[in-house]
Amino acid sequence: MKRHMSSIRVSTAIRIALSGICLAGIVLAPRSARAGEVPHLLADVDREPASPASLDLTAQPSGFFTLGGRLLFSTVNRNSADEGILWSTDGAAAGTVQVSSSLCSNPCGGMTALGVWRGLGFLLTYPENGYPKLWRTDGTPAGTALLRNAIGEPQYYFDLFSSPELGAVYFTGYTNDRGYGLWVSDGTPAGTRELLGADGAPLPLASGFTVWKGKLYFIAFRSDGTAEHQESALWSTDGTVAGTRFVADFAGGSRLVATPSHLFFNAGANGEDLWVTDVAPGSAHRLLDLDPPLCSPPPDSECADPDVVSMFASGDALYFKAQRPGHGAEIWRSDGTEAGSRPAIELPPGVGPIGDLRRLGEKWIFSASPGGIWTADGDLAQAAPLTGCDGGACPAIAFFLASPGAGKWLFASDDPVHGVEPWVTDGTGPGTRLLADTCPGSCWGLSAEDLPGSAVPSPYGGIYLRTRDSSSESFSPDRGLWFTDGTPEGTRRVAESTEGVGFLNGLAWYGRVSPKAGSAELWRTDGALAGAKRAAVLRKLAAGSSSVLLPSLDGLRFLADEGGGIHRLWTSDGTPEGTSPLSDFELAPPRALGESFSARLGGLAFFDVIKEDASGAKTELWRSDGTPRGTRGILTLGPRSIYPISAVWGDRLLFSVIEARHGCSLWTSDGTAAGTRQILPALPGVRCPTVLASLNASQILFVARIETPRDPVAQIFISDGTVAGTRQITDLHGTRQPLDDVPVRLGDTIFFRIDNPDGSPELWRTDGTPAGTRRVDDLSAVSPPYAFQGALYFVAYSSAIGQGGLFRLPPHASPRLLESQFLADPPTIFAPAGDRLLFTGQDEERGIELWTTDGTPAGTRLVRDLRPGPGSSRPGGLTSAGDRVFFSADDGTHGRELWESDGTPEGTRMVADLAPGGYSSIPDPSTLAVSNGFLFFTADDGQTGIEPWALRLEP
Repeated sequence: MKRHMSSIRVSTAIRIALSGICLAGIVLAPRSARAGEVPHLLADVDREPASPASLDLTAQPSGFFTLGGRLLFSTVNRNSADEGILWSTDGAAAGTVQVSSSLCSNPCGGMTALGVWRGLGFLLTYPENGYPKLWRTDGTPAGTALLRNAIGEPQYYFDLFSSPELGAVYFTGYTNDRGYGLWVSDGTPAGTRELLGADGAPLPLASGFTVWKGKLYFIAFRSDGTAEHQESALWSTDGTVAGTRFVADFAGGSRLVATPSHLFFNAGANGEDLWVTDVAPGSAHRLLDLDPPLCSPPPDSECADPDVVSMFASGDALYFKAQRPGHGAEIWRSDGTEAGSRPAIELPPGVGPIGDLRRLGEKWIFSASPGGIWTADGDLAQAAPLTGCDGGACPAIAFFLASPGAGKWLFASDDPVHGVEPWVTDGTGPGTRLLADTCPGSCWGLSAEDLPGSAVPSPYGGIYLRTRDSSSESFSPDRGLWFTDGTPEGTRRVAESTEGVGFLNGLAWYGRVSPKAGSAELWRTDGALAGAKRAAVLRKLAAGSSSVLLPSLDGLRFLADEGGGIHRLWTSDGTPEGTSPLSDFELAPPRALGESFSARLGGLAFFDVIKEDASGAKTELWRSDGTPRGTRGILTLGPRSIYPISAVWGDRLLFSVIEARHGCSLWTSDGTAAGTRQILPALPGVRCPTVLASLNASQILFVARIETPRDPVAQIFISDGTVAGTRQITDLHGTRQPLDDVPVRLGDTIFFRIDNPDGSPELWRTDGTPAGTRRVDDLSAVSPPYAFQGALYFVAYSSAIGQGGLFRLPPHASPRLLESQFLADPPTIFAPAGDRLLFTGQDEERGIELWTTDGTPAGTRLVRDLRPGPGSSRPGGLTSAGDRVFFSADDGTHGRELWESDGTPEGTRMVADLAPGGYSSIPDPSTLAVSNGFLFFTADDGQTGIEPWALRLEP
């Protein structure tokens, strides 16, 4: 779990940039991990549990469902490298195991349990590409699979419907060539297919799924391809093409409701009429021609929901609410015949509208104004408001929750004293009472947005309520778990901060993130006041030092957070016993590491520090050589800040400072306060540089946008560090967005990227002269380039050849396509392994994986599909160690862990699974560095938080 430290957090950008700083004189020999060598923790610098403010409450176990005598649930942490994990438990800690960690790739947006059908559980996941996907599981790894047919369709999924009466499950799927359609599945690839009508046409936008007489009835949109004939229709199916039949054409329908004898649905221009059908073919007809709903005037006409959409079944009759002109609020009843379809009751004038209706024993109960709660007899012959509720006036029913047993209903009501809270009624005034003020005061503990999961009936009796604290300013407010038997005396809070509830072995189960223990846990309760017990710890959530790695000649220096925002320098020779803090240095409040700037100059690391005082935040520039005496501030900028790009110009660091009024000034530093000065003030009409580069010993190059009467346009400048010696060498046209880029030198030429007017990166080259400054061919969508063995490598698209992919660009030649169809999202990462270049490549078939090239098309290939199929292992932090490359990756089973590769499939392996199972140990993006015979990196083994680790390399 990444540690959040608000204003004193070490930024990911700083950790990555500074981790690669190697002091002068370090030479890498070809090295790999020693045979049998495993990574080891250097020091648990911050031994505290994760702070309560840093805990991600969305990471709590949730999505509970029972399958095959076990309880299944999932864990998702959107703010870590972990993927969504599916778990199974028999109730014991030893019996709590991971079923799969490959269902929802990082960053996972969530996993939702949809239901159980014939021994299979169905799950919806929101993976990295944002498209929901449907999975099935029998509770075993082998029995957990993506629900699609043999050729990989559909691409993504919406809505699922299942019922014990049906021989299949149904869902809406999407394919690129046919769009939305109705799909059917028996839970196997062979039994998963798009369901077509008897005419062979698809059934798009299916909705209103209702089981009646052993078949599935639904509404689907049908069109003959013309604008004049586009309408919805009622269909039925038994899951086969021959058994999928058209029932009736209609317009405006949205609801289906079945009684034992009839199937009712609404239709009409605005869905205002009541229709009915029985099993006889052609029997569908309009039963009631009702008044259209109120609509606003054109051209932006919008209509209210028609009354008939409130219909619901009770017994063999249909009921719905109505409000006709000249009438009081009404409840209508229909037995499926014209004679039997009429108002059952009309309330007195001035009463209404009527809220949701519920059957309560021999009575009806509903809400209406004035009067709050109303009851009616079973025949709806008469109705009256309740009085004397809980010793006072009877509240209105905001929404119904659940029934704790015959003759009672739980509902939510809003009053100015308690807010929205749970109440119970038996249909009498004295029997209508507040159960609990779950959020004391006028704040609300219940919300209609949380339905239906806010009230979960237990199969063992009683109801569990999931409440929220609406007074919390947190995005994820505390969700307390309450148990009630339907009485105020039997209503009590049993847990804090939960996400979902499930049932197994007579107990209720829930997950929580414990701030005190610093762990993600599985808990159980019998509903008693002291009946909650921890069943299993899934992962420890400890604070980490978020170390900034500073490799040195004799090993490693690292700047680590020891807790409370106090940072100290540590030294390590690569062994735990040789790792210790250095004395005489402490970075502590009111100073904290900044988040915007990091750079290197030889053996010096530069970074920004923020100092807080009574007058506000002030930026300081610091340098460090890895020693206490050599780590100090060299420039105070006050309220100004440093722009996050830099360059080395001879023996000096070149950087820019964002000025208070406009643009950026350019500064240089040799690492001393006296040698840190401004060389070029902010130029009028010129915005901050997006590219900085050393052209030669006396000149620099920068790219900056200049103001125009419309929007800023990027231009290229040459400067000797003076205003008089600064000139613009291009005359580009068209609005261009800023693109911060790191230039790459190849011989006497500098390559860099600029966004074109369409927002796509172009590749440019310059030798410092106007004639030698030009765009490289017609390339667009160019990834950050990398120089290797005298050529430039990058991923781009060429409009000349109509292809995109990996290109090689020699210094004085045209770019050559090595491999087509690569994508560059996220940008490609390169690292050499001997005479080959390893890189991250992405295609639709295999996702983002590790590739290699020798500079020829024949020698450009996938190294290994670490996560087989279209899922991505996302190799990150590629770091060279001679003839090998170390990186982090997620194979879909072990989480994000440390890997190494020599560019061959057999030489590519996971070094260690530091956080066993699907949990990830390596932060993403990763921080890796090589020095003094060791690979240094930061990791979390599930016990210590993110701390420094080392791996001994071969000599």
